[in-house]
Amino acid sequence: GVSPMRHLTELRIRHAQHLLERSPLTIKEVAFLVGFADQLYFSRVFRQETGQPPTAFRQRVASAVTSQKALS
Repeated sequence: GVSPMRHLTELRIRHAQHLLERSPLTIKEVAFLVGFADQLYFSRVFRQETGQPPTAFRQRVASAVTSQKALS
């Protein structure tokens, strides 16, 4: 099983990914909205969970969207 804290962290990071994909919010704003008071801690946890920092995640999503538009 997964501990309650681990499950909460996974939910927070999933929500953060959603916000980073679909909103113009800053990383700091996203961190706060998903329950992290410290942006640097949020970035560290995000990287541990996803393998990349939130800025790289957002850039990858943006370039994927741009590539899809170019193919259309």
